[in-house]
Amino acid sequence: MSQTSPEIAPVIALTRNDFQAAIYPTPDGQFDLTWTDYVANEWTELYPTLPLAIMRLGVLVSCADTNWAEGFAHEADEFTLRASTFLTHEVQ
Repeated sequence: MSQTSPEIAPVIALTRNDFQAAIYPTPDGQFDLTWTDYVANEWTELYPTLPLAIMRLGVLVSCADTNWAEGFAHEADEFTLRASTFLTHEVQ
C-alpha cells in the first residue's frame, strides 16, 4: 500500500449511493484504488498500472450492482496476476 498525497487529483473518481471509489497515481508510477462502502470500511489497493486498477474498479462496480450479494473472488495480488494474464492475451 502506498501513501497517496491528499493534494493529488484522482485519475478516476466514482460516487454512488452504495460506495465511493477513486484511483490515484502514486509517486512511483503505480496506482492506488481506494474505496468506501459508507459504513465502517475503507480500503486501498496498489496496482502497477492504470489498466489493472480500472479493471479492479470494474469488478467492484459489478459486486455493488448485486447489492453486495457477490464479492471479490480473489485478493488484490491474485487479481493482479490473473488480470495481467488476460491483458497479455488481449493486447498485442
